[in-house]
Amino acid sequence: MDIDRWLSVKNKNYNRFIGLVYLILKYPEFRSLYYHRIGKKRSLLCKYLPGRTNLYFATPSARIGGGFYIGHGWGTIVNAQKIGKNCGVAQNCTIGSRNLKTPVLEDGVMVWAHAVVLGDITIGENSHIGAGSVVVKSVPKNCVVTPSKSCIIRKDGAKCMVLL
Repeated sequence: MDIDRWLSVKNKNYNRFIGLVYLILKYPEFRSLYYHRIGKKRSLLCKYLPGRTNLYFATPSARIGGGFYIGHGWGTIVNAQKIGKNCGVAQNCTIGSRNLKTPVLEDGVMVWAHAVVLGDITIGENSHIGAGSVVVKSVPKNCVVTPSKSCIIRKDGAKCMVLL
């Protein structure tokens, strides 16, 4: 699923094998995710094409759903209890622990640049965490969270204003 999602985002129409080679050679973020997925079975490729060293995964690969997308993974930390299918993170994001408890990201969640998601919370499916938001409370599904006193501005397509 990762290969299909990345090729779709990059608007490339390659078969999976050619797509895998293309993504590994062109995108260090994809390489990091690929290396994380294959774990200890790393190939010789890892020695010659390193991933980004500042993209850190603390979440075991089995807990990250297929189709995980990383846009510009600089300074990004991914430490969640579980990440659903077709989720994504942008650069300089922190998904991490608070009091040794980590968040759950349900299917289709997007965490945009410089956002922070911390603690024993759940981000509902198809929600977006806006750039620069700090989220320490659970977010329902189909919401958009923005910074400046992080609040939900849209829920199920309707405007609303709920402070988090």
